[in-house]
Amino acid sequence: MSFAKQKHTVIEIRIDEVRHKPDTFPLPVDWAKNYFSRYSPDTFNVDWNKNFQGQLLPLFPGEDGKIENGNISYELVNNQGHHEIRRMSTTNKKHTINIEFLPPVPDILCLRDGLKMAGDFIITTDGAAGSVSGEYKTGRRGNEIEMNLHPNKGWISNEKRLILRLLFMIVKVFNDWPKSYEWNAVIKSDYAKNPFMNSSWKRI
Repeated sequence: MSFAKQKHTVIEIRIDEVRHKPDTFPLPVDWAKNYFSRYSPDTFNVDWNKNFQGQLLPLFPGEDGKIENGNISYELVNNQGHHEIRRMSTTNKKHTINIEFLPPVPDILCLRDGLKMAGDFIITTDGAAGSVSGEYKTGRRGNEIEMNLHPNKGWISNEKRLILRLLFMIVKVFNDWPKSYEWNAVIKSDYAKNPFMNSSWKRI
């Protein structure tokens, strides 16, 4: 992504048919005046964990611990016969996104009643200027398993240009915007049939 240069650029912002004037950035970036807006000429949109209500169908990994399900790849770890999710990824013709879990997400159907677990995740893409990271939690109460994903560490920049590193430290919205979202799921396990999940993202 890059800042939108003021020269040779026309920006029109309209929300609910109300026009908004773009702000200008007070300092030059790359020797040019810029709007306080960023754009990407090469986007890669991914819907992670769409809102879902329905049965979860089983997937069976190969000997290498990998599964392909549609355009999603899973890398699993075999923990004494229980498969745990170490990484998820998807790719289009040009780009890849990876979601890594530390420690791997456990085999939730085998969690004992009352047990709660937590870990971290990090979302990265090829050639990106940063990553998004946060925490996952899961636990079991009776035949219900709860899961939560919260990107509470926000967007972490790996920008090398000093002016932008300073900007991202000062203007917190760049780093903090993912923190306002969380994903919650309730999975009901019934060994007579496939588990049923009700899940959604929400603003917090």
